[in-house]
Amino acid sequence: MNHDNLRLIVLDNCKELGKEINEHINRMRGTDTNYIVPIEEVRFNNGEGKLTIKSSIREKDIYIISDIGNYSCTYEMFGFTNHKSPDDHFQDIKRVFYAIRGHSSSISVITPLLYESRQHRRKSRESLDCAIGLQDLVSLGAKNIITFDAHDIGIHNAIPTSCFENFFCTNYILNDFIDHENIDFKNMLVVSPDTGAVDRARIYADILRTNVGMFYKRRDLTKVVDGKNPIIEHKYIGDDVKGKNILIIDDMIASGESIIDVAKDLKKLGAEKVYVAATFALFTNGIKNIKKAYKDGYIDRVYTTNLTYMKDEYKEEEWLKVVNCSMLIAEIIDTLNADDIVCGILLQHPVPKQINERLCFDRISIHKDVDGVNSTSFGLMSMDERAYISATPYGIIRLMKHYGIEFEGKHACVVGRSAILGKPISMLLLNENCTVTICHSKTKNLADILRTADIVVGAVGKARFIKKEWLKEGVVL
Repeated sequence: MNHDNLRLIVLDNCKELGKEINEHINRMRGTDTNYIVPIEEVRFNNGEGKLTIKSSIREKDIYIISDIGNYSCTYEMFGFTNHKSPDDHFQDIKRVFYAIRGHSSSISVITPLLYESRQHRRKSRESLDCAIGLQDLVSLGAKNIITFDAHDIGIHNAIPTSCFENFFCTNYILNDFIDHENIDFKNMLVVSPDTGAVDRARIYADILRTNVGMFYKRRDLTKVVDGKNPIIEHKYIGDDVKGKNILIIDDMIASGESIIDVAKDLKKLGAEKVYVAATFALFTNGIKNIKKAYKDGYIDRVYTTNLTYMKDEYKEEEWLKVVNCSMLIAEIIDTLNADDIVCGILLQHPVPKQINERLCFDRISIHKDVDGVNSTSFGLMSMDERAYISATPYGIIRLMKHYGIEFEGKHACVVGRSAILGKPISMLLLNENCTVTICHSKTKNLADILRTADIVVGAVGKARFIKKEWLKEGVVL
């Protein structure tokens, strides 16, 4: 993996998230590098914009990170303050492509909240913004488009031959949920607030090993209010909720009205506690109504993520838990940036004293760890599972088998406990049904122990360290 090729272009709408991602990548790689490319976003007084990249990105793998839902970004236009909309943020993403001018090695776009995600299909003579937006990015040269909990994964059909990755924060949210809530998780039910969130709810239900309930929204199709048909009734379908703890799952909370209605219906049906988990909490009409629902006992807590902007004062609310998912994005970037051309990595060791050898070993992918030095590779090998095996230990076993030496029931003594020889050969001998003793620099009565061994492996790196008088007749050395 070429660490020097990675660069992050973090737009002004997600500086804090970008900083955390940069820190996580450095921590995972054991580096101290600022992967963030300095940029300047300019707005002129007539509303036109410009973006400038302040350092070279030639032949770099670029990851553009943007929060199109950040409504706190402002600029002056004709003497009044204007808040940036998702359209403004999306145009800024495109400006990055214009500024790069084809000089980078690759460009990936990470937009946690997918642009116009609710405009994913056409029902009448209306715009199809999400689909066209994705096509725009592909036409500009996006190699990967990465988002989280897309409103409808079917939007991928807009760019069927391009790489569209949709990730979920389920594990992160559930880990926080389980850590913070003192409830009987065996007495739970996961509920989808509508038909569109059923698949999303099933993921949570499978992990919690429970069932899924669903509400059907009956809408008045003769009216349009705030761009949507108003809901007339919520109809519950599923297991009895009486006395159970409920987790309502959705991709986003917009105004929150629908979630509140569902929570109230669940309480009327006898639910014990009602929790809400949504990847994006937009609170388009503020938090007043949800705050009241909490005080009235309809909602016990709301879980969301830091993947889109939220006012700082909202984060302080006792009923709201914001789950930090910056590490997930860092892991995605680190994984995608792996160089697929390289099929095997062997680190020549010992390394200089100032380098953390174990950290270097563990940054090697287990799929490319041809010398079996990664901790996970060692674990798999120890459990006799499929994995790359350290070359010298494997060669010792192969050599002994070639000469027909028996292993089963033999007492094997390994002198040395290094990560590349002593420990792996001990595990390999154990897998061959030997009784294994590991000796090292602190072992007492080494000679007495070696005299009981049928097989002795010297792994101390010192010539003539093991004396012939320490060995019994017939021993395999």
